[in-house]
Amino acid sequence: MCCVPLGVLAGCGGGERQDAGQKSGSYQVKIVSTSFPGDQSISSPATMRIDVRNDGRQTVPDLTVSLQGISDRNEQASLADQEQPVWIVLHQPGNATTAYNSTWSLGKLDVGHSKRFTLKLMPAVPGTHTVKWAVDAGLTGKFSARTAGGRRPAGSFTVRVATEPAPATVDPESGAVVRGT
Repeated sequence: MCCVPLGVLAGCGGGERQDAGQKSGSYQVKIVSTSFPGDQSISSPATMRIDVRNDGRQTVPDLTVSLQGISDRNEQASLADQEQPVWIVLHQPGNATTAYNSTWSLGKLDVGHSKRFTLKLMPAVPGTHTVKWAVDAGLTGKFSARTAGGRRPAGSFTVRVATEPAPATVDPESGAVVRGT
């Protein structure tokens, strides 16, 4: 028989929600620019950028970016993980990872200031793919980002990934990989 002090059990789970006391609200942002190459090659890194500016009157509590389409579901029963990458994340914003799949937290965004979301991705699956993106003002759903027109800031990139990798050579003097030669 195992005995656990009641005080220890009281600290396990339950309790007050992490977002308790947070007010809900809507925050005005502007998508300044977006980019992600429309033509890519298998195994050749590509950079996605989304620039967001706070055009509202209040600091955005936690600027977040969520993506759909960088992985795909494979229904093969024998797989340990049915989520298969369409792109492999090579580099993401520092300290921006969250417990949510394909969602990054960029922190507070002061009035009039901008932040750039940048991901370096490696295409893993040839074909035509659509990556949907959305910007929000927090992870919990209590805060929403909106454009001046009242819409959720969101969009998509349609990308054609070629079957063949982009041509590349190795510079004999530096040892650096030179792409597109």
